[in-house]
Amino acid sequence: MRRTNFNTIEHPIRLTGSAFEGRGYDPGASAFFWRNLEKSLYDAARITVFGSSRRIGRPLKELSEAWDLRIEDEGPDTKLGGRVFLALLPTIGDAAPKLFDQRSLFGDTLNRDDTVLDWLGDVTAAVWREDRESTLLDSELLSQLAKYKRATTKGLEEADIQTRRYHKHPVRVNAELGTKAEELVHETPPAQVARIKGFLNQMAYLERSLLLNLDAGHKLRVLWEPENIEEIKALLGRHVLLEGKLEFRPNGQPLILLADRVREATERDEAWSQVPRAAAAAQPKARLLLPNEANPLEKLSGILDGRVDDEQFTRMVEEFSRA
Repeated sequence: MRRTNFNTIEHPIRLTGSAFEGRGYDPGASAFFWRNLEKSLYDAARITVFGSSRRIGRPLKELSEAWDLRIEDEGPDTKLGGRVFLALLPTIGDAAPKLFDQRSLFGDTLNRDDTVLDWLGDVTAAVWREDRESTLLDSELLSQLAKYKRATTKGLEEADIQTRRYHKHPVRVNAELGTKAEELVHETPPAQVARIKGFLNQMAYLERSLLLNLDAGHKLRVLWEPENIEEIKALLGRHVLLEGKLEFRPNGQPLILLADRVREATERDEAWSQVPRAAAAAQPKARLLLPNEANPLEKLSGILDGRVDDEQFTRMVEEFSRA
């Protein structure tokens, strides 16, 4: 990577597939990729800094400049095929220096030399590993990444994105990534309204991030939704009762509380000392049979008595899975 006169970093992005072969490229496929990349960068930046990708509150002004991606040049890749675009992005240290004026509450110190494409690489790496414990995955972000499942239908086989940290092994975005993200979405419990009592230990003003000490030594990350932070700032160093939406990781463990109400806790609030358990993850809804449509279950009859061979059975299972 090399710096440009605009104090930005060049990131080669190679797009392959039927829509990007030859002299030109399909505008529809290109629009599909760049539109979803922009949203994915927004989500990656939000969850890296705030701990949640949910679109709440007003984004930090400097952070919005960090995901302001521009294309400098593009052309065919005569060696590997496809088409290469040079994307320009500033480093986080240049775009949002105020983020580094305070200590991180959670030990995950940000790197000044990263760009939001590095952060996207961290997020996609967690999806590729199917890391259900990752604090970089929530249902909102995973739902966005799941949209890449339609990439091949658009003529996009894969996007390889080179960054400072993902240079030798570029960030890979394709339909398989979308499928994995969709599977993790189905495993992630839905957010639920919760009241939680704890000791308000630390605060990061810029991110509106809080650290809540719970009983038994556990800690919970909190994001204060309202623009005015003075209400909760006055309660720093006290036991408080917070109310908001509790989000979960794919493994069912709490991720973050998006709080919008707070007051000082009393002895009567002991019932809220435990973090609520996650509800069962939402499963894909079964599709009802259309009128005059054959029920695939009926085709499974005859298997046990040997009237269906292995090849027929495999074909039946595939057809039943699509129903």
